[in-house]
Amino acid sequence: MDVDHPGRTVGRGIMCVWTHAAKIRIAENVIRGASRNGIEAFDNFTGPDGELEIVGNNIITSKEGIEYPNPLTPNGIAAGWFLDTKRGASAEAGAPPVVSRNRVEVRGDRSIGIALFANNAVAACNDVVLAGGEDAMGFVQTGSFGFFMNNRVRGIGRYAVYAAPFEAFRAAGNTFAWTNIERFDPVRGTHYFAGNGNSVLGDPGAVVDKGVGNRLLDIRPCSLPGIDPEEDWEPIEDMP
Repeated sequence: MDVDHPGRTVGRGIMCVWTHAAKIRIAENVIRGASRNGIEAFDNFTGPDGELEIVGNNIITSKEGIEYPNPLTPNGIAAGWFLDTKRGASAEAGAPPVVSRNRVEVRGDRSIGIALFANNAVAACNDVVLAGGEDAMGFVQTGSFGFFMNNRVRGIGRYAVYAAPFEAFRAAGNTFAWTNIERFDPVRGTHYFAGNGNSVLGDPGAVVDKGVGNRLLDIRPCSLPGIDPEEDWEPIEDMP
């Protein structure tokens, strides 16, 4: 999108909303200048056999964006359930989003790299660059039991990871494993937790914890030993 006033333009690179029984795969796209969300996939009732996968996209937002329905804009990827969070938080919501191998650069003062509104979401191997203002955030998770692994956040922003409840979503029991924050300059902290029972694996940086039972586990990525045992070894066949 190339307009003179992106703050007055609802520009979405790819928008997928209110589908039913769908298998959604948004992959390998190049998106430039979106003034709201580079990729937006909200309230899609996929059903038990559906899927929602966002993989391998390259996104750079505009420097300003339309502040509707909230002033957090322009954003890279937004997925899950935003309009009907009660249904989205239920067991019948369908397939949670799987977001992987995306390169996202957000340039707004209050941009979000990747925002997920879903339980059981997965985000792995994404590269987020915060190239705008001090209120930008890398990852936002409102749902519970999500798994975030081997993501990277660079640039300057309020938080690299922000997990907080939103309407029916409780932001509890998520795992954030080995987030690379070596080149992230935090304004307030690296991780923010307003929900309970979340875990950070690896270097947590500066954590702001407003919840209960959140854990910081200094577990580094590891490689397993060779497959050959050191001594003679046979499987036990008479296990109870």
